[in-house]
Amino acid sequence: MRLSCTGLGAGFESNGGRVLALRQLNLRTREREFLSIVGPSGCGKTTLLRILAGLLKPSDGEVERIGGDGECVRMVRQENSLFPWMTVLENAAFGLEMEGFGKAEREARALALLAKFGVTGRERAYPHELSLGMKQRVALCRCFLSNPELMLMDEPFAALDAQSRASLQQELLALWQEAPKSVVFVTHDVEEAILMSDRVLVLSAQPGTVIGEFGVGFSRPRTQETTVDPEFIQIKRDIWRLLGMETRDVAHAV
Repeated sequence: MRLSCTGLGAGFESNGGRVLALRQLNLRTREREFLSIVGPSGCGKTTLLRILAGLLKPSDGEVERIGGDGECVRMVRQENSLFPWMTVLENAAFGLEMEGFGKAEREARALALLAKFGVTGRERAYPHELSLGMKQRVALCRCFLSNPELMLMDEPFAALDAQSRASLQQELLALWQEAPKSVVFVTHDVEEAILMSDRVLVLSAQPGTVIGEFGVGFSRPRTQETTVDPEFIQIKRDIWRLLGMETRDVAHAV
């Protein structure tokens, strides 16, 4: 599935009046592309994902889903969305259950993927018994098992410690490379965006619009060693330069 977004605008009401979150935002995704989006805090990244997921209607512009049946879209949020009354295995297999798969098949498929994500031995545990990293592993498993045409990820690793974050980055990349899907990945971490992605889009300060696009041509698989490559460092500098300009402009406007 590919997305074509033209002239997107979105706003919401607050005590101070109407706040414009997005303005004239245009973007195009590519088939089976890992696309990351970065931008200053409050620039509308989560609002954009909610529009792409069909959870929020834009006030202006349109989103077109191209290819596939246009329906199978899954979202992984920063805060895990596991059902507290379900075990790890039941949570992971939930999407398959909703699609009508029998218990034996959905559990077999879920167990195989949970093993790849290092959750073996915790299948009968409940979410409150898991670390944040484990919870996000289960959420990612549930997303992949649904075999979506498009995966939307809203800072899924933001709450994790550095070691857990690095581990999950590699696990997600390895799984994505086995079965590439279209991904839109929102993050505040510029290094994470470059490491994971085929392209990185930079949004302006609120109201958000695309102000920069960076292709990432490193071969896969990528590791933490990729982050010290001179070309990687240069892309990182260029993105931070754009973000720095946005931050200064906002400071001057206050």
